[in-house]
Amino acid sequence: MSGIVSLKQSYLSKIINKTTNRMFPIFIAEFIPKQYSPCDKEFDNFPTCVAAVDSSTIPFTVPLDLAERKSSWDAKNHCNGMKVQVLVNPLGQVIHMNTSFLASVHDKKVFDLSGASDFLHVQRGVESVALGLLADRGYIGIQKYHPTAVIMQRGDDEEVIKRNNAIAHDRQIVERRFARDKSNWSVLAIGYRGEKGNLPLIVQGLFALDNYHIDSTPLSEKDNCDFPCTPKDEKEAAATPEPNGSGSPMPKPRCVPKDLYLQTPETPMKIPSPLAGYEKIDKILVKRTQNAIYNIETKMSIPGLHNEGATCHVNAVLQVLFYVNTFRKDVMEHLGDVEYTPVKALAEIYDQMLHYRHKEYTISCSQFITTLGKQYFQQQDADDTFQKIVHDVTESANKPDIAVTFQYQTETPDESFYSVSLHIPLGAAGIDQGIKQMCTDDSHINEISTFLWVDVQRNWSDPNVFFDKFEIKKNYKTQLSDGTYVFKIHSIIAYHQGHFVAFVNKGRVWFMLDDEITYIVPDGLIQGLQGGDVGSDLWSYLGGVKWLAKCVIYRKHKFYGAGDDD
Repeated sequence: MSGIVSLKQSYLSKIINKTTNRMFPIFIAEFIPKQYSPCDKEFDNFPTCVAAVDSSTIPFTVPLDLAERKSSWDAKNHCNGMKVQVLVNPLGQVIHMNTSFLASVHDKKVFDLSGASDFLHVQRGVESVALGLLADRGYIGIQKYHPTAVIMQRGDDEEVIKRNNAIAHDRQIVERRFARDKSNWSVLAIGYRGEKGNLPLIVQGLFALDNYHIDSTPLSEKDNCDFPCTPKDEKEAAATPEPNGSGSPMPKPRCVPKDLYLQTPETPMKIPSPLAGYEKIDKILVKRTQNAIYNIETKMSIPGLHNEGATCHVNAVLQVLFYVNTFRKDVMEHLGDVEYTPVKALAEIYDQMLHYRHKEYTISCSQFITTLGKQYFQQQDADDTFQKIVHDVTESANKPDIAVTFQYQTETPDESFYSVSLHIPLGAAGIDQGIKQMCTDDSHINEISTFLWVDVQRNWSDPNVFFDKFEIKKNYKTQLSDGTYVFKIHSIIAYHQGHFVAFVNKGRVWFMLDDEITYIVPDGLIQGLQGGDVGSDLWSYLGGVKWLAKCVIYRKHKFYGAGDDD
């Protein structure tokens, strides 16, 4: 192009960059709405839904850095790139989009962290209403926090197939929108070769221009054109007629990529290097926080668990159970079993974690998840996952001693309980009040196990109140039949917008385990998360994200008197 306009390449590049940086923010602000507004058209099969969500990869040149190459690799489309997620209304206009993540991040995690669910919550009088949303199988699990989402399900039943066909028919609008964008702009289809930090702004600006174009040229069936980045399986699905004769596509389950890099929503217009802001400690990439401990010397190996697709709750539970020594030792005794059962699969995972040496790779839990069944993915909650793991591992090992680590004894010996669910009403003193109520003289509990798993449940008296403050006492004393004990924090599972992480203590240092990535967390932030400070609540800010404790694991210790402040 520089030869055509008779300008130097460097000068022309500066003109283009300056024009892009000046004009594209104006296009974005003008043609992509900041809040939801209704349109005049409805979906054919699901008129209550207002948008369809989908993600696509915008390819760019292969990075030279190995870590960046892995974090931007899209295993489904076999290219490196940036993931763009859009909400498209029935007219084909993009009403919300996110360009803050690289291609390896799973679709559900992008949805959870992009603010799309908050965008679809509108105020109706005094109530906040979640608007309907159409999604494919890659978004299974979001309905827990966005209950009005209509998602394609797995299964071969006639009713499931019929429902999936209806969803796929309505979701053609978002597929046609991606087809038009990639047909109009070659940078969206064949790849981007410039500075990657400018790509999010370019993509958002081009989508905004197409929003303006759709006002005069609405999407039609002919827009479902073929373009280079269309995955092969989606082409075949679109070309294969369905049993109802509608010809609607049947998307296959998404290939789950390796989630090695996650950018927070606070910087939506910039994609920095994956190694920026990280510190190498014993060959472990640890993200720096504002008050992080930089001069720590440690020989620890903190293994990461591969996210198999919406399995962050699984990884968080497996991580905290790994650091429960008695549970881990009982499981490891079944490493040499001949029959492949859940306890043997879990023993193999823990064996890899014990001998974890290669920091560039993560440990996969796919075989262990397979042994537990498909219903494992439908729970999407840390406490339900914990209950199932302990139950299935105990049953497959035929060894009740495994469950004794968490099982507390009641007056009814036929019943077994592995966790305590404490319902915290509004105005209660805190989680310690729930434990005191559980351990009164009138309680049916005879003895509490060594490790106490507490699932924090929140009862709201007002549906418009979303959050409440309540405290956790660091140490809690109780009189039991065999002496005086104190319960101390062992580990914590917290979540933010449906994403679960684990907090564990190793060598007097607290770590946050976020799937494959390990973070060092200052002790002061942990005190805030567990409610140890006076006046603090369960919320804690870590890395710009507000985490909420969901499960708190206590360990029983002998209490030696008032002077014991450990």
